[in-house]
Amino acid sequence: MKASLVKKTRVSRRDGFTLIEIVMVIMIIAIVAGLAVPLVGSLRRSANYAAQSSTTAAIGSNLEFFRTTYGNNGYPDGLDSLVLSSDNTAEISYVDSGFGRLIKPGTLAGDEAACFNWLSTVYDHTDGAFEGLQGNPGNTATTPRAFDGSNVALLDPDTTEGQKVLTELYPETLDTGTGLYSIPAGIQLVVLGIGRSNELVGRTMQSIPLDPRVDNSKVYGRYAAIFACYTERAGRRAQLKCVVNGKGRTTNDALSEFNQSLNPE
Repeated sequence: MKASLVKKTRVSRRDGFTLIEIVMVIMIIAIVAGLAVPLVGSLRRSANYAAQSSTTAAIGSNLEFFRTTYGNNGYPDGLDSLVLSSDNTAEISYVDSGFGRLIKPGTLAGDEAACFNWLSTVYDHTDGAFEGLQGNPGNTATTPRAFDGSNVALLDPDTTEGQKVLTELYPETLDTGTGLYSIPAGIQLVVLGIGRSNELVGRTMQSIPLDPRVDNSKVYGRYAAIFACYTERAGRRAQLKCVVNGKGRTTNDALSEFNQSLNPE
């Protein structure tokens, strides 16, 4: 009887982990977590870049499909003008997002405005820098305005974002002396937001996406289309050049970022 009690006591003392074993397990878990967390972050960034390139490419395809199928060679009406509704003077404010570093104020007149003969209505934001964006469902412009070529957003070639777009659109304009690209003579690049009020919705797309990489509660967080307006070619319609995300990145830019994220070195 006494021997069996001693044996049971000795067995019971072996149950559980020692303090050293617990510390070792915690250390191993910490090391694994330290290796896994950066990897998860890298994979998330790569997925975001891939999604960006896929989305911009899909929107561009939808715009061209609309032009050939529904638009009578014209792109969808009711795009966002990226300006705040005002008294239609030259003193206008732009939504301060990635587009704010990509665009500058501009005006189209005469033959230039005729390039956009498929665009009869654009949508502006409400008055005030960000008034309406915080509580605006879908983060889009809501005030309709007849498009007459005034108060438009033009690509600004003098910014870093503008140069990145020109690198893709017009690589032949590189000035080897300055290392800068330029917009060819006779062309204006007009930037219009792709909001929920345009004619793509219900025809080639069920809904217009928001850009997940920007704070949509504070800035304009949708994608935008860049159109070439041929000022010296009367009667020619504007041509879609590319689609950019909320930070002004094209499809190729997003793909480049995706490849860099896979091979950071």
